[in-house]
Amino acid sequence: MQHFSKRMIPCGLALLTLTWTLAGCRGTADPAPACHAGAYELDSGQHLAITPSDDDTLRYRMFEGPSGRLYPDGGARYVSGDGWSVQEPVTTVVTFDDCETGGLQFQSGDGAAVAGHRLALQERRHRFRGRDVELAGKLVLPPGAVHAVVVLAHGSEKLAATEFYAWQYLLPPQGIGVFVFDKRGTGASGGEYTQDFDVLADDIAAAVREVRQLLAPEHPPLGLLSGSQGGWVAPLAATRAKVDFVIAAYGMAESPLAEDREEVLASLVRAGYGDEVLAKARELTAATGAVMVARFDGGFEELDRVKRMYGDEPWIKDIEGEFTHDLLKYPSWLLRIVGPWFDVGTPWSYDPLPVLEAVEVPMLWIIGGKDTEAPPGRTLAILEAMQPRPGQLDIAIFPDAEHGIIAVTGEGDDRRLLGHADGYWALQAHWILERDLNGAFGRAVLLPDREAMQMDAVVD
Repeated sequence: MQHFSKRMIPCGLALLTLTWTLAGCRGTADPAPACHAGAYELDSGQHLAITPSDDDTLRYRMFEGPSGRLYPDGGARYVSGDGWSVQEPVTTVVTFDDCETGGLQFQSGDGAAVAGHRLALQERRHRFRGRDVELAGKLVLPPGAVHAVVVLAHGSEKLAATEFYAWQYLLPPQGIGVFVFDKRGTGASGGEYTQDFDVLADDIAAAVREVRQLLAPEHPPLGLLSGSQGGWVAPLAATRAKVDFVIAAYGMAESPLAEDREEVLASLVRAGYGDEVLAKARELTAATGAVMVARFDGGFEELDRVKRMYGDEPWIKDIEGEFTHDLLKYPSWLLRIVGPWFDVGTPWSYDPLPVLEAVEVPMLWIIGGKDTEAPPGRTLAILEAMQPRPGQLDIAIFPDAEHGIIAVTGEGDDRRLLGHADGYWALQAHWILERDLNGAFGRAVLLPDREAMQMDAVVD
């Protein structure tokens, strides 16, 4: 996690600039913070996940949505502020017992501390063969009956999913098993890191087949749960291995090239620019996209022409995007030399629509209405147009959620990331178990596939 990040250039061309960061001193740190990772149940009945975060911090996620980054405050005491990664002013205090005991005290706001204990989930580390590499995985099962199982499909992050993904701790208490694995080139898995969707889909398909063998002779429903870049890869994997459902969260139903374009346009709209500037920006993103498709081996003449035309205009400074923002920083001669170092096989022109049409099992798409990394406008239009076609395709939109379905408030300088949107985890658990959108999940706008529901009613 932190959440299924999907950046196309994982380290960014900003690595051309060397930055030294000096860490500040804190109180005596917990000597082994990672040992606190796991699923916890509070005496209030609430469930939460504790996972490692950056450096010596942890992160808590409540099943109801609240989340925060936990900063060490001496010994096994951790503190968090009101926001996604805020430290002060302190609003939450978590104090852990020793790792063997697996207990904690959770205090939020002005309320009294609530005791909790780590749940005894069934965890089994397992190595398996992907496409030509050995991969490291972990099967996490509920302490009781297993009603369904999901295989997690990654975003573009390079962290070890077996250590950082919170799904493995938030879904099992709901009766849902989770298989998580470190994708190639990360964590304990072999091979080199890649964003080649074809290769990654084969690895996920191999994981599905492996899980079916691990669960045999039991046959609970087994599906794929993906986020971000996984929204391209999981449906592709679903055409290569037998699954019962697919969830794609905060992904896109357009190409990676379109993602960059939509990010650029959205950033300019937020900055207040109109149609004239947006038309110029489309010309610019066509040029930067051509360089990426050529893998830094062409397209520079057109890019240089567009830079000469618009490089001094005020809107250039407000551009964001997957790669356009970075490509504008450096001269073409330098991009030709350094750019190929950052090529990780991303299929920039990949069209997901034929694959989505080929998926024969129920799908759920979860969208963040204020997603700036995967702007949802065109994706929603594509998905809604697909709903009348054969097969079930449900859509849930969290209107005030950013990428990762993280609740966001305010605009501009007042914009703040909070925890996950209320109902996000409950929606996933419900749909995995029931495969419908019957119910209420926070402020989510639910667009069930009514054509599929009517067909089911006729069959029944």
